[in-house]
Amino acid sequence: MEKRTGIRTDTSTGFGTGIGLLAILSWGALGILGKMSEAISPWFVLAVSFGVAAVLGAGICVSTGRRFRSISGGRILLFAALLTGYHALYLTAFRFGPALHITLLNYLWPGFLILFGNLFFKLGSGR
Repeated sequence: MEKRTGIRTDTSTGFGTGIGLLAILSWGALGILGKMSEAISPWFVLAVSFGVAAVLGAGICVSTGRRFRSISGGRILLFAALLTGYHALYLTAFRFGPALHITLLNYLWPGFLILFGNLFFKLGSGR
């Protein structure tokens, strides 16, 4: 482990593979959990989810000795508003449409963003 940055550099333990597996499982469970929570207010689900994430993040920072990075207040507010708005709309969508369509749209929008951005704005990604 590198002391200066606190980033793990030992790849023999499979740490990165475990984190990747956790990310795949959490994304895979998002649609199922969204459908299961359609009877609950999306704002309540967001408050509980973000609260748990904040407590876990603070606990990890305290236990590993890492510090919070300083980011300007305007950027934090913009990021929080965009993240909250996206997830609120995602959770609300389960009340109005089939879970399969909502989940497919959720998985495919990043690819469509890159595809249409390159087509319409000639960004040249991938060259």
